[in-house]
Amino acid sequence: MKYHPLAPGTHTGQSSGYRTGDRPDHRGVDIAASHGTPIYAPADGFFVHVGINDDPGGFGSWLWIDAQQEWDLDFVLGHMPPSSLVNPDTGQPWKTNERVRAGQQIAVVGSEGGSSGPHLHFETWGPPGRKGGQDRDPNQAWLIDAVDPRKAPKRQAIEPVTSLVGQLLVDYSAGVPSAEQIRAAGYAGAVRYVSDPREDWMRGKPLRKQEADDLRSHGLAVVSNYQFGKAATADWKGGAAQGRKDAERGLRLHTEAGGPNTAPIYVSIDACPSEQEWNTQCRPYLLAWQERLGKERMGVYCNFPCIEWAIRDGIGTYFWMHNWDEGYSGGQVHPAAHLHQFEIDKQRVGGVGVDRNRILREDFGQWDVVAVSTATQQDSARWKMLKRLGSLDHGSGADAVAEVIIGETLRRRYNRDEVIACLSTAIQESGLRPDAIGGGGAWHGIYQQDESYPGRDDPNENIRVFLDRLDEKRCSAGASPDVWKNIFWLQQRPGENSADDAYHDPDARRDYLNEIRSRMTQAGEMVERFAGTQGTQEEGKEVTYTGDPVWLEDVLREALGKRLVVHEGWQDRGTGCGENGSSSMGPIWGVMIHHTGNVKERWEVIRDGVMQPTGWLPGPLSQGLITSDGTFHLVAVGPCNHAGSGCYPGIPDGCGNTRLIGFECAWQPGSHYAGNETWPADQIVTMRDATAAILKKLGYDSSHVIGHKEWAGAENPLGIDTQGKPDPGDMDMKWFRGEVQKAILGVFKKFEKQEPKVEEPKTQMPELTDHALLQQIWVQLLGPDGKGWPQLGGRTLVDALAEVLNGDNADHLAATNPPALTKPLSTRARRSPAKKKATTRSRKATGAGSLQDA
Repeated sequence: MKYHPLAPGTHTGQSSGYRTGDRPDHRGVDIAASHGTPIYAPADGFFVHVGINDDPGGFGSWLWIDAQQEWDLDFVLGHMPPSSLVNPDTGQPWKTNERVRAGQQIAVVGSEGGSSGPHLHFETWGPPGRKGGQDRDPNQAWLIDAVDPRKAPKRQAIEPVTSLVGQLLVDYSAGVPSAEQIRAAGYAGAVRYVSDPREDWMRGKPLRKQEADDLRSHGLAVVSNYQFGKAATADWKGGAAQGRKDAERGLRLHTEAGGPNTAPIYVSIDACPSEQEWNTQCRPYLLAWQERLGKERMGVYCNFPCIEWAIRDGIGTYFWMHNWDEGYSGGQVHPAAHLHQFEIDKQRVGGVGVDRNRILREDFGQWDVVAVSTATQQDSARWKMLKRLGSLDHGSGADAVAEVIIGETLRRRYNRDEVIACLSTAIQESGLRPDAIGGGGAWHGIYQQDESYPGRDDPNENIRVFLDRLDEKRCSAGASPDVWKNIFWLQQRPGENSADDAYHDPDARRDYLNEIRSRMTQAGEMVERFAGTQGTQEEGKEVTYTGDPVWLEDVLREALGKRLVVHEGWQDRGTGCGENGSSSMGPIWGVMIHHTGNVKERWEVIRDGVMQPTGWLPGPLSQGLITSDGTFHLVAVGPCNHAGSGCYPGIPDGCGNTRLIGFECAWQPGSHYAGNETWPADQIVTMRDATAAILKKLGYDSSHVIGHKEWAGAENPLGIDTQGKPDPGDMDMKWFRGEVQKAILGVFKKFEKQEPKVEEPKTQMPELTDHALLQQIWVQLLGPDGKGWPQLGGRTLVDALAEVLNGDNADHLAATNPPALTKPLSTRARRSPAKKKATTRSRKATGAGSLQDA
């Protein structure tokens, strides 16, 4: 939904348009409104720039929002009073890289800078944004469809704490900015090289343990990346042999830096290779890495088409996308990407040039996926329910004060120890009493502040300013990694240059540190009471690997919606033939795909059984039947007679019925494998979505779906063909696994089955096959049975026309038989993935495409 930056009725329309004749350089529109009129964020995004009085002759103060991820647009808003550029959820000024949500108030209308009267200046910029993109007419790009911003969904405040998605990481090699500098600049962490320096100036390679520890101690995400060579010396040009060598070196450096043995490493394809280069060099190089790392830890840094090829070839679990693709992506981010590098070497942190990367998924390959992602989300779930700044008054009790301090520190992404330190300090200073006065009347409030704190008598302001000043100390060059020393510096010797200077000052009262630490036990109990018991249990049925998948209906309903038809008694139905005397499934390994040999197969047959040449085969024949219109019929939960004898790596011989959930697919009339049939799109989409939903629920990737022909046919990877099974016919299982993996990654939009529209009968001719079309042309030219037309005296159409034109009474042309099609339509036999043409004129970039949802 697009939202207008001003609410209806609060503005009087446009006072100046976009690039008008009298103002051809006016790149936006001016919307007239009164001083103080609220301005709202038009979309979700983050602030690229927060300009406070930095454009006195132009905007005065202004905001720049990046909404490229959702809308492919940047927004610029100008002429606001600087005092209004405040986050209403925190009361703090907006910061660069801070996220903002649609409909959130971001400022008010003013007349700052070169303005001649109160109004909002509003600009829209296309990809990649205000830097490098083209300005667009805001009326056409946004305002024409925009609605009341006050109707935007109201979400919990401070979203950056609940999720890292949308926040930014930096990567760098020329030097090493400190963790405090990275955090103070608003970044969530860093992607760091676990590779040796290629050039002398690369002082930031490789990542060392001291730096990694510094980043992690500040709550910043760390991600590992390997790249040594570039261009002519690119690592991937060495193929598999180079991949094996690099994998050993990268793993060693990753481990020496303290990297967990479960954390992914992104391996770089820092180029725009052709598909041939991918197949002959990149692919072997990456597979060598994957063999050493394991697929679950394999990340790939590459462009859009390489992500397509990697998924197709079963390479990688994590994808970090760069934009070098010669126009292939059209400026779009691949839906399977976990990170997107959108800017190179335009920013500096601590004097070091950095690239910027947007986080696209909760788990993006960070070292501390639990500590940074899950734990952060749990903390956020706790503080959402806690009292906020603004809720206290002079009569508030100790519990209320503690609750606000805990909530505010969690909102600021303090870890548990840091929260306890801040609360311990307040307990020692005032006993958590808002009206406490000490030092002969010199010190007031919860943190016993002197007169340099103008709002100290307001308990809410007392807490806020203490944390603001503590944050300033922690982000400064003199900060200590020990939060207690930073508090000592703030409370005892704030004028010193560093925390260490403050602590070692001869006049410092060092006992203060012991005093505030003495309150840790009490503070810890309060933190546990207010924030430690509000867990975030995930709803839904527990996944079972051994035993019948009773969760099938819930999982498939979520994935398929109306495409799922559940038949009565499914949850009690199975053959009862489990393993080791059991009557149940398991351990479940994955999914097997079949075809029935009958495009009109009924679900009752799958439920009850079928007569075969060898006799009656009792049902159920699989857990579900997928018909040609994309409907999934769920008929059973337990073991089914669908796999038979066979084998596959990772599955005990002959245990397919108990280890694999079976999908029978109604396909092909008459025979099992004609080699010339095309699967209906709706049917394949349901096959894909249902498979992906089950594997995702089980925590598997797409390698856990196989075809019957791979279990008991000629395509068995072990070369053991036990039954000669060809199904699913005309289905490239490697391609299908790639499509399933994309679905697991959320690449495709949710498919909604459309009801067929009732249309008036059309008089136009039905679409004909090639053979039928040739037959019809033959009849029209030569007449019925090739004997001419009675209306033309037995002449053919050609003879009659020639006679009219030439007066020719020559003998009629001899009749001929209809032409035979020397090559039937079997050329359509296999649904091959579509190929996408590059927009560059220099060469083509092709890649496996997808069966897109209708």
